[in-house]
Amino acid sequence: MDRNISARDILGLAGSYLWALALILAGSLIGSILVSAIAGALYGLVSGDNMSLMWDALKAGDPTVLGLPAPGAGYSISWASIIYTAGRYLPHLGIWGAFLLYLAVSKTSHPILKVLRPGYGGNTLRGLALGLGLGFALNGICILAAALSESIQLSFIGVNVLGLVLVFACVFIQSSAEEFAIRCYLFERTLRTCGSTTFSIVSSSALFALLHLTNRGASFVSCLNIFLVGAFFCLLVAKLRSPWTAFGCHTAWNFTQAVLFGLPNSGYTSPFALFGLASGTTPQAGFAYDPIFGIEASPLCGIIFAVACLALILYARRRNLEPDNIWTEGALPSVS
Repeated sequence: MDRNISARDILGLAGSYLWALALILAGSLIGSILVSAIAGALYGLVSGDNMSLMWDALKAGDPTVLGLPAPGAGYSISWASIIYTAGRYLPHLGIWGAFLLYLAVSKTSHPILKVLRPGYGGNTLRGLALGLGLGFALNGICILAAALSESIQLSFIGVNVLGLVLVFACVFIQSSAEEFAIRCYLFERTLRTCGSTTFSIVSSSALFALLHLTNRGASFVSCLNIFLVGAFFCLLVAKLRSPWTAFGCHTAWNFTQAVLFGLPNSGYTSPFALFGLASGTTPQAGFAYDPIFGIEASPLCGIIFAVACLALILYARRRNLEPDNIWTEGALPSVS
């Protein structure tokens, strides 16, 4: 599939990356405004307090405005913590909207919508379940290692089933929006220009890592690990031809880490969690854990995802799985 690339191709590809960043920023801004209004109204309804408190909390990223514990200092299963947590993830709905609108009207990029269809490649409930299982398992291994090495001590916080369902849906929107923007739009645009699956994975994963550089506690290790995480998600799309599997894996990774176990998720700690760091304990930096950024900044995370990438590459090679050419007319085959 590789071919000679002209200067015009390079400029066009650079434009695609800049355009993707613009859509991400615009979608996030619009999403934040809408979600803040909705979250504020819900907070005012369930608490009777001024809805502007929720707006201020979300704007500042500070749950203490609502009387909730500071990030990492405690947890809550109250509706204030649930609405705040949902409000932190849900603005990515604007990214979904921005990319869907653009792809719907774009003549050159419209074919990318094919990869979202049910039945395309591994886009089945089974494929989605596979992604959820992978995300939970990979994150669970890291958390177990951190606990066994005594970097963290966890305690049970409480259960709010409806809250867990609501926050899970919001985490799915956030995670799938990032996959849609990076692993669907940018990967396919890069692949169309250069014809190289490897380069497409590397370049789109590099941007994914760079987007996390401004997160709290970001470091060289976290950047490298996020790159490997992104490469694994991209391989799910490229080799299994299944954005749905990537959606599920990304969602389960974030939800397991931030909500089920209350640990930092790329620097962000949710005030709403099923389990959390035990009161009176101090997390320790180690081979499996970073107290600020979370698991993704640990050496173990990098090793696990490097192995996962290699395993998926070998599996795809044995099954002779390669990306489809979505830019041609006609139906696309499914993965058997």
